[in-house]
Amino acid sequence: MEHLDNGTNKEMSNVIIQSIMKNRTYISTAEKVEALFELIKGLIKDIDENHQDELDEDDFKEEQNSVARLIQLLYTDDTEEMMKVITIFCFSNHCPCSNSVILETIVICLC
Repeated sequence: MEHLDNGTNKEMSNVIIQSIMKNRTYISTAEKVEALFELIKGLIKDIDENHQDELDEDDFKEEQNSVARLIQLLYTDDTEEMMKVITIFCFSNHCPCSNSVILETIVICLC
């Protein structure tokens, strides 16, 4: 996906997330979480100050909300593996939790 332009990358990332949500595909290993975040990293970001005017705020929030909803599909019965999954979700290089909009949505969903 690194060879795609920004718009196409976002579109493909949205298709991946929508497919996962529609099929209720559980993401059960740390490796799968890392691979997924690598694929959708174009959506895991805060609004860049330089590009803020180019973005539609509603589209941006919708994209970020769809990334945040992925937390519902991170699950495994293996507690050690689940801890790895949660750790990656919260602390990886492409961490959704480092994004203020996604973090806000996750907190709202969990409350």
